[in-house]
Amino acid sequence: MEKDVCCLRFDPDSWESKLVRKATLYVKGTVRSILHVPINMGQSITKMWKMVKDGGAGWAIVGHSERRQFFGGNDESVGRKVQAALAAGLKPIMCVGELEDQRLSGMTEQVLKTQVESGLALVEASDLAKMAIAYEPVWAIGTGRTATPQQAQEACAFIRGLVVEKFNLEASVAVRILYGGSVKPDNTAELMNQVDIDGGLVGGASLEVESFADIIEQSRTARACLRRRCRRPG
Repeated sequence: MEKDVCCLRFDPDSWESKLVRKATLYVKGTVRSILHVPINMGQSITKMWKMVKDGGAGWAIVGHSERRQFFGGNDESVGRKVQAALAAGLKPIMCVGELEDQRLSGMTEQVLKTQVESGLALVEASDLAKMAIAYEPVWAIGTGRTATPQQAQEACAFIRGLVVEKFNLEASVAVRILYGGSVKPDNTAELMNQVDIDGGLVGGASLEVESFADIIEQSRTARACLRRRCRRPG
């Protein structure tokens, strides 16, 4: 059953302060608060995740491109955060995606392979049902540019194939693979109608209520139609 999940920013220095809306996510799973946790690696990471869990969060965004670009995030640290989130009872949403020059240079699959394999290095096959992988081409985030449905499908199918190679077919079906990057009402239906896209990671468009409601409705309709055609478990 599809659910709509809101991603909020968590300020670890002011737990009592109001949570500032970070982004929103449409994903199949339990409706819970999601906190984007800007923390550094270290001995306190598991304790931090548990604090977030105790605060009511069910999911946590890990490896967002902004963390990778501006706050020192790397593939190894993403893998450790994924492991720590799972250990704390949170469901990680692991973000991966290529830069524009990497796509133009034909390096998209190489970049995704490195990011996915590193991000999943410390998890078991059974963990895949408790997490999501979000494909976010960096060149499409907040730019108004969107990967074509074919580009998004090819990348998400490649990611699912990597999960099969590392784990098994069952794990690849269980994991939720999302597309993020300028998801808007006018492109949602085509994107969500792709067989390997299980949902969307929505940023700016979520800040307008009518726009986001339209995205949610179109996503639900497209996924329902796709499941009927493909007879995939939902």
